Amino acid sequence: MYRFSLVALALCLSACQPNTSVWQQQRDFICQSLIEGFLKASGQQNFELAQKSDVVDSVIPQRLFSYQSGSTRTTLIGETQRKELRFVCWNDAQHFAIAQHDQNQAPRQALLTVQLHLPKATDKLQVSAPKTQ
Repeated sequence: MYRFSLVALALCLSACQPNTSVWQQQRDFICQSLIEGFLKASGQQNFELAQKSDVVDSVIPQRLFSYQSGSTRTTLIGETQRKELRFVCWNDAQHFAIAQHDQNQAPRQALLTVQLHLPKATDKLQVSAPKTQ
């Protein structure tokens, strides 16, 4: 009975894990790196990733990344103000681009683009080490 309950618990916990593909994880990593590099280069290191989601109203697959300022400031009224920056990231083949997200602006001007040569799933990686005697 104890083993059965452990197996049932393990199955329940594994069902709660997010179902993201390896490609989605790689794409998110590349997009986050581009955004955080842009923030660092523009002197806005105090922003932290708050949320990421898919943009549903686009032809090209896009991800929306929301960043909030890590530092908070209290006003005279006592409310805490947090700044938010929103970026959209898209890719086609091996080109990645980021832009600041503005719902009113139809054509987005890319802030940063990069071309990566990612290995295909069929490519085999070879590792070699020098011979030692």
